[in-house]
Amino acid sequence: MTSIELMAQTGDVLGECPVVHRAQGGVFWVDVERRLLRRLRSDDGAIDEWTLPEKIGSFGFRGSQLVVALESGLYEFSLKEQGLRAVATPESGSGTRFNDGKCDPRGRFWAGTMHPTGAERMGSLYCLELDGQCRHALSGFGIPNGLAWSPDARTMYIADSMDRAIYALDYDLATGAIGNRRVFADTSGLPGVPDGAATDDQGHLWSAQCGGWLLVRYAQDGTVDRTVDLPVQYPTSCAFDDDGLSLYVTTAIWDIPPEERAMGQPLAGGLLRVDAS
Repeated sequence: MTSIELMAQTGDVLGECPVVHRAQGGVFWVDVERRLLRRLRSDDGAIDEWTLPEKIGSFGFRGSQLVVALESGLYEFSLKEQGLRAVATPESGSGTRFNDGKCDPRGRFWAGTMHPTGAERMGSLYCLELDGQCRHALSGFGIPNGLAWSPDARTMYIADSMDRAIYALDYDLATGAIGNRRVFADTSGLPGVPDGAATDDQGHLWSAQCGGWLLVRYAQDGTVDRTVDLPVQYPTSCAFDDDGLSLYVTTAIWDIPPEERAMGQPLAGGLLRVDAS
């Protein structure tokens, strides 16, 4: 039986984007709806919180530099000084917001945009280059999610929750160029929708099926080779710990009534650690 441990019960309305960064003190994640960036400290298990001025869809560390994707654009954020510096606002005034994002192995920060409620297909994918330039990469997304790279960084993955599909693209790590977009996995036969994702050392893609009570592990050909039942309806994203054997999983409470959470989903809204060995 898979081991599942509650690491922090923070009642996240929409927990997302777990990032393990021991040099920065622990495991980070966000509550999108409450505009919070959180850190579970490695040394003492305490939780630090930073409140942002807008909903935070995702973030990434470029070395010691923290880039956050807020509703209006991409910003540098200082954990110590809690100051923001605008980097790029490519869709200012368009009615969209930034959503999921992640750094590639070189430190480029990739993030997608979406309609605020996911009701319309008006999202795009952007890349924040190492020199600070922001470029538009792809259009036509509904709800972009689940950015990840294969261990050799030759393949980039991105899900569109609206399509209930995960896509693969050829990736050039030297230049950040992408191409040959194709369907990697059609998840329409699974409960829920594909959300955040991570790859393991063997090249499997692990994807959180939000609304489906599941983590799904895909083989390199896109077939399902393992599922992990979870005690929460809304797993939202995952990230491997340094050992490569366990996953931190963020969750959401969304519209689950408090009495239902108390009786049937006490771990909902918490940060979980799941055995992936």
